[in-house]
Amino acid sequence: MADLYVMPSVSEPFGIAPLEALSHNVPVIISKQSGVAEVLRHALKVDFWDIRQMADKIIAVLTRPVLGRLLRQNGASEVRKFSWTDTGRSCLEIYRSVVSRGLEFSRPRDFFCRDFDAVPAAGVTGVN
Repeated sequence: MADLYVMPSVSEPFGIAPLEALSHNVPVIISKQSGVAEVLRHALKVDFWDIRQMADKIIAVLTRPVLGRLLRQNGASEVRKFSWTDTGRSCLEIYRSVVSRGLEFSRPRDFFCRDFDAVPAAGVTGVN
């Protein structure tokens, strides 16, 4: 097993790989720019462009057993809160809600802007 997982992405909508690493008790370093950085609390985060700080954090985890142990323990408990079953259930509830209201949308804009009174906003073109 790995001693550390590092995901130095400049742009990652949502990283499944760091969650997988945490589920296997591997400490994680991710870039602040990644989508998963918004939901993970027990991972070290670094600016993608700051390679010195990234190297410092890698060395810190690998040379400080207490830090690695804390990241493993807290990360493993944190990742347990994510569930494909819960995610699927939430999506299904949204779909059922839309269907039960009999909503039909002929254009994507109709779905995304249905709750707004004035769409498109003044000066916005090409929305239709």
